[in-house]
Amino acid sequence: MPLYYRDAEIALLVFDLTDPESFKGIDYWLGELEEKVKAEGMLL
Repeated sequence: MPLYYRDAEIALLVFDLTDPESFKGIDYWLGELEEKVKAEGMLL
């Protein structure tokens, strides 16, 4: 698991409103979190 989110208590996914490609990347990062991090919290 990459060091940048190992043992994290929270993950905040953000995107740039002026860049549609950054919004498309949210799916990738959400998938990464769901796959590799124990989901004991809540997803809003």
